[in-house]
Amino acid sequence: MSYCNFGDKPRVDYKFNGESGITYQSQISPIDVIIGSKPLNTTAKYDAQGYQISFPSPQGLFGRISVIVLDYQIFTYQGVDHIAYISCGGNSLPPLDPNSTATITGQISEDHTVHCPNASSGGGACTLTIFHQGTRLFETQGECPVSFTVACGDECPEGYCKIDCEAYPGYCCLNEAEIKSLSNQLR
Repeated sequence: MSYCNFGDKPRVDYKFNGESGITYQSQISPIDVIIGSKPLNTTAKYDAQGYQISFPSPQGLFGRISVIVLDYQIFTYQGVDHIAYISCGGNSLPPLDPNSTATITGQISEDHTVHCPNASSGGGACTLTIFHQGTRLFETQGECPVSFTVACGDECPEGYCKIDCEAYPGYCCLNEAEIKSLSNQLR
C-alpha cells in the first residue's frame, strides 16, 4: 500500500514483538511498506516451503547433484560459476566465497513440487521493507509480530490526534488511549 504524496517526508514508526518503537524517516515519497516473513539476504527465488534444485557436478564426475533449498544464488569468481544456497532450516545465504560453495558447470533445474520436510516461514522472524517506486529504501528484521504507522510530512498517522507541545517539532501525536490517560491524570 502506498503512503504519502510526492514531496512529503514520510515517518514510519514500527515495533517488533516486545521491543520499544523505532522510527525510520524517508526523504522521498510516496513509499510502500511491506511486511513479510522472508529472511534478509535472500533473492527473488526465495520460497519458505523450499524446492529442489539439480545441477551437474563439477566436471560431471558424480552425475547431477540435487538439493532441497529455500533460495540460491549463482555468482562468478575468476571466470568460474559457483552456487550459494540456503538449505532447509537455514535463514540466510552464505557469503559468496568460492571456497565454501559448489562449482557448477551447467544448467540448474528447479522442481517446485518437492518441499522441505518441515517447511516453515522463517522461524518467527518478520521483515519490514520500505520501497519508493520499486526501489528498496530500508529493510529490517525482528521477532514477529511487527506493527507500524506512517505519518506524512508534519501530519500524524491515521488514528492519532495532533496536539501542540513545546518540544520539537512543536506537536505530538497521541492515540485515543493516550488522550484518555492524560485526561484521567488531569482530573
